[in-house]
Parts: sequence; structure tokens; C-alpha cells
Amino acid sequence: MRCPACPKGAKPDPDKAAMKAGIVELLGDDEDGIAATMEDFGL
Repeated sequence: MRCPACPKGAKPDPDKAAMKAGIVELLGDDEDGIAATMEDFGL
């Protein structure tokens, strides 16, 4: 998985990926809540 704007050798930050997964797990189907929380944390 790679963002098209990122350099080819870029790797995801494992800490940020874990935080994102945790937020999605906690908030479930609340897409607005997920987006707002990720924005608040700069993810």
C-alpha cells in the first residue's frame, strides 16, 4: 500500500499505522468521528 504522492521507497510509520487501526477499531462505523479524530491527531 502506497500513497501515489509519496516517494517509491517511503514506508508507513508503524506507530501511526497502529494508532489509525486503533481509532478505526474503537469508533467502528462512525466515519465522521474517525476523520475528526485522525485530523485532531495529525494522522
